[in-house]
Amino acid sequence: MRLTLITVCALLLAGCSEKPVQDKASKKKNVTTPGPVPAEIVTATETEPELDITIPVVLAWQASTVDSVGDVGRYNSLSYGPEGQLAIAYYDATKGDLKCAVSTVDGARISWRIDVVDSLGDVGIAPSLSHDPDGKLAISYYDATNRTLKYALYDGGKWMTTTVDSEDNVGRYSSLSHGPDGRPAISYYDRSNADLKYAAYNGTRWVRSVVDSTGKVGQYNCLSHGPEGHPVISYYDFGEDNLKCALYFEDEWRVVTVDDGSVPGTQDNKADVGKRGSLIHGVDGKPAISYLDDTNGNLKYAVYEAALENFKYDAIAGENWHVETIEGTENIGQVSSLSRGTNGRPAISCCEYKEQRLIYLTRSADNWQVETLYPAGLVGEITSLGYAPNGRPVISCHDVTRQELKLVSFTIVPKEEVEEN
Repeated sequence: MRLTLITVCALLLAGCSEKPVQDKASKKKNVTTPGPVPAEIVTATETEPELDITIPVVLAWQASTVDSVGDVGRYNSLSYGPEGQLAIAYYDATKGDLKCAVSTVDGARISWRIDVVDSLGDVGIAPSLSHDPDGKLAISYYDATNRTLKYALYDGGKWMTTTVDSEDNVGRYSSLSHGPDGRPAISYYDRSNADLKYAAYNGTRWVRSVVDSTGKVGQYNCLSHGPEGHPVISYYDFGEDNLKCALYFEDEWRVVTVDDGSVPGTQDNKADVGKRGSLIHGVDGKPAISYLDDTNGNLKYAVYEAALENFKYDAIAGENWHVETIEGTENIGQVSSLSRGTNGRPAISCCEYKEQRLIYLTRSADNWQVETLYPAGLVGEITSLGYAPNGRPVISCHDVTRQELKLVSFTIVPKEEVEEN
C-alpha cells in the first residue's frame, strides 16, 4: 500500500481586462511630473505543508494568500513568464499604489517578492501585466491623480515608469500585449473623447493612434497579438450597446461589429452586449472573445471563423463570427478573464454576481462546464486566469472579506482536507 501511494504522489507531482474603474483622486497628493520610481521590496514567504507520502492525496482547488497588508488585490492581472515564473500586478486601495508580486518556488517553499511599482499619486487602478519574450515584466495602468496612461518596466533590478499618454483624460481600461518582436503595445480608453486608442513602442518612443472614434467606444477593451503579429482589440460600443473588434491588417485598422444584441429572425428588443470582455487567440490563430450580455445576465463567447483579409469595415453584425450564449451562466457574468488551456480549449474565470463566488468555466468538444470554487470565500468581480507550466489552472482574485490578494490553484492536497470541505 505504501509503495502505491508513493507512486501516485510521484505521478501527480510530474504534472482585456480590463475592468471597471473607481477614481480616488481625493486621497492622494497631486503629482505633476512623474518620473522613474525605484521598487520598494518586501519579501513574503509561504510554505506549503509537507505532504506525508502515506496520506492519500488528490488534485483539488486550494487558496493561498499573496498579500494581506491593507486592502489589496481588487484589481489584479497575472502572467507566467517563459521560464514559468508567476507574477501578479494589483492595486493597493489603502495606499493608492501599484504593486507586483513575483513568485519563486523551491521545492514545497513558495516565496513572493512584493514590489511597490509606483506610489506617485493614486495609481495602479486596473493594471494589465505581461511578460515580454525575454521574461521581463511590464505593466500598463491608469494614473487617477493625473488622469494619464502609464507604463512600468522591470529591468531586473528596479521598476522604471513612464507616461505613455497624457492628453486629456486617458488610460482607463488599458490592455498590454507584446508582439512577436517583443515590443509592447497598449490599447486604452480616451474618456475625454470617448475613443479607443492604441499606443505602440517603436524602439525609441511610443507612437499613439486612434483606432475607433465612431460614437462612444473603447470601454472594456482587450488587446492580443496574433501569431503573425497582427494586433486585435475587442471593446464595447457604449453608444450602441454592441461588442466590436478591431484588427490592424495591411497598414490600417479594420473595425467590425461582432454582436449587436439582436436575435436573428425575431422582433425581440435588442440586448446590451459587449461589456467586461476578454480576448485571446486560439491555437488556429483566430481571435475569440468572452463578454457579458448585460440584459439577460449571461456570458457569451464569440470566435472568428474566416480569413483575416475578410475582416472589413461595416460588416454585417456577427458576419464570420460564431456567437454562442454559455448555458448555466445566469447572473454569473461579471468581468471575464479568458485563457487557453494546454489542451488548446478556452477557459474563463469570473465572479458570480449575487453570491460573490469564484467561477471557473471550461469548454469541452460539445459544451461548457461551469464550476463554482469556494476556497477563496467571497471574491470581488476582478479575476485573472492563467495556466502553470504543469498545465494546471491558477486564478488571482480579491478576497473581499479579508481584503487580501489570493491565488486559487488546482494543486495537490491531502484527500482528507477535501472531504472535510
